[in-house]
Amino acid sequence: IEYFLNDPIANAFEPGSTMKVFTLAAAINEGVYNGKEYFQSGKYSVGSSDIKDHNGGFGWGSITFDEGFERSSNVAFSILEDQLLKPDKFKQYMNKFGFNQKTGIDLPGESKNTLLLNTQIQQVTTSFGQGSTVTPIQLIQAATAIANDGKMMQPYIVDKVVNPTIKQVIMENQPKEIGNPIKKETADEVRNLMERVITSSKGTGTMYKVDGYPIGGKTGTAQIPNPENGRYMEGKENYIFSFLGMAPIDDPELIVYLAIKQPKLKGDEYGAQPLAEIFKPVVKNSLEYLKVKPYTEKQMADATKRSQLKVQNYVNQSMDTVENSVKKEKLQPIILGEGKIIKQYPQSGEVMSEGDRIFLLGKNAIMPNLQGWSMRDVMYFSKLLKLDLKTTGTGYVTSQSVEKGQDIQEGDALILELEPPLQPLAEANTN
Repeated sequence: IEYFLNDPIANAFEPGSTMKVFTLAAAINEGVYNGKEYFQSGKYSVGSSDIKDHNGGFGWGSITFDEGFERSSNVAFSILEDQLLKPDKFKQYMNKFGFNQKTGIDLPGESKNTLLLNTQIQQVTTSFGQGSTVTPIQLIQAATAIANDGKMMQPYIVDKVVNPTIKQVIMENQPKEIGNPIKKETADEVRNLMERVITSSKGTGTMYKVDGYPIGGKTGTAQIPNPENGRYMEGKENYIFSFLGMAPIDDPELIVYLAIKQPKLKGDEYGAQPLAEIFKPVVKNSLEYLKVKPYTEKQMADATKRSQLKVQNYVNQSMDTVENSVKKEKLQPIILGEGKIIKQYPQSGEVMSEGDRIFLLGKNAIMPNLQGWSMRDVMYFSKLLKLDLKTTGTGYVTSQSVEKGQDIQEGDALILELEPPLQPLAEANTN
């Protein structure tokens, strides 16, 4: 008899940031989550270890917890688990979501996972998907509570078995609710935030958009243990890249989980790119098969519930007045210079989302700290000042040739180095 390994049920591995969905749900359900509250991103100390955000620990300055989810901040979820949710509650929710036992799916060979929650550092790293292991089917089962208004459903493969001779149903499975870990209101809020991972300019899942359907999801980049030294493997390909997605996000019909281990990437290609190339046609074809009609533009807007606004014309207005006005619109002003505004980007009439950066240029512009900026924001900044921009690498800025605080003028040269979001999540503090 030849035996085949069924990875979705038999392979338990560190899930990476897809686990943040369930830490988020736990914090919302317990009433300790305030998405508009600010925290300092970058690093978070747990005993002798430093938890780092995935852009090399630079972070993105002081940002909201909502933005922390969009950007997949490890620091945000360390704070949520360690300070707000507390370890005992976190353990309870891991159990409620079924991460302490097999799902019982009607397939042979289901493996048991390992949930490491004995020490503070284990609890913190589990909150963002490192250290503990889960199987893909456990993630999907837990995700049914998010997709199904708080009700967690047991997965099954066989709908029914019918005797072909006498047409008698010998066995039939029925949808089975096996838990109610969160409230409907919690599930609604989590799905809304998962949608922002896809639609926000700061989201890590923008490449997973599917034409005609509102998508929600969470990206994951899990490190792979190195058996030779007991640490984690290094190199941009030595990860398990994953995505947990739902569609349509306002009323899910599908949950799709994809994972790829150590893909062969071309040049500056991200690990998420081959996943997105699989995800999009699978979702689109599946929804068409289920006879879910593509959404109209209005339906998409209603489904996503994103707060979008048109940029006003701020040219010739005072910097101080505009800065306050922009903040009230829940945009993030990047002040370049002083006095009256000479130029702005994006320009008036363009559509932006809450939390997006708007660049305001005045006299005597000085260089901001670009570390942790995405290529999108770098291009906005460069276009505004007509800089002679040269970049190496992809991902987020790690170094800049013109230091913060130096004068900068139109046409100046700027060299930036970028690295993908694949830095170690936690390491010993050597300071």
